[in-house]
Amino acid sequence: LPRDFIQDIKCGGRVPLTADYHSLLPKGGYRSQFWIEDMAKENLYCLGIFGQMLYIAPKSKLVIAQLSSQPSPLDPKLAADQMALVRQIAARSLAF
Repeated sequence: LPRDFIQDIKCGGRVPLTADYHSLLPKGGYRSQFWIEDMAKENLYCLGIFGQMLYIAPKSKLVIAQLSSQPSPLDPKLAADQMALVRQIAARSLAF
């Protein structure tokens, strides 16, 4: 992704997070279908329905795609578990 695009996502105005998602991303934000993990970093999530997710870490040149068909279209508890798993995968992949 071009850095200008990421900067626009991070700095172009944000929608306040609902309580469910603020607890998942306390330093984060939302804009244009992207969930920002931490405003001090460039990592982004794209969260789809039924548990589908993209995790994008531009500085690490890492993208993780998760395909899913969970029973409920939106499940904040499951999203929290998925985000924790993706962060663990990302941290371990950087160790190599």
